[in-house]
Amino acid sequence: MSASAAATLRTFTVAGFAPLVRLRWEHNRSSIEIYEYRRLAAEFGVTSAF
Repeated sequence: MSASAAATLRTFTVAGFAPLVRLRWEHNRSSIEIYEYRRLAAEFGVTSAF
């Protein structure tokens, strides 16, 4: 299973660039324990706001 959500914060635009925030969640189920995991990641960046 996986899910993600992202937002571009255009209200904080500076010189044509806006911040980008993304959250990702992933969960893998397996009958073999070493292949079962959960992952949570956050990404921050900038994107061109046009």
